[in-house]
Amino acid sequence: MGKSQLLKMLNTDKVLRLDDFKSVKSTLVAILLELHGGVKEKIVELLTKSAEIEKVITKNSVPNLIKLLISSTNRNEYTLIIDDLTALTPSGVTALDKLKNHFHIIAAARKIKMSHGSFLSNFQKISKVPLNRIESTELIMKLNKLL
Repeated sequence: MGKSQLLKMLNTDKVLRLDDFKSVKSTLVAILLELHGGVKEKIVELLTKSAEIEKVITKNSVPNLIKLLISSTNRNEYTLIIDDLTALTPSGVTALDKLKNHFHIIAAARKIKMSHGSFLSNFQKISKVPLNRIESTELIMKLNKLL
């Protein structure tokens, strides 16, 4: 059974699914837009409400987006599914470090650089290994009985 099939079995309405986490700013903005019904003006209003405009449009915008994202949801209310973390950037690591204790995160990656692994501290790693011949045959027989 592949990752896609396992994720289809996830029964929750509050799932935010991302292809990857390469562009941190655009990813965070996309999540915020999804949470606020696609209303860009609402995001701009929320961003500028509690910060000086100079800080909003500088490097501080990623931390501000993260704070806004966390304040827009309750802890453990949403699950973030990230299909591919293989090309994770250092700023992505920082963002995930801040988001990991607020969201359920399900992420897939073929590999992650050792230097980018700090956000994995409280993750449960699931490795899929191929079934042996006996297990495969048994699974096929059980599935045939269900059909």
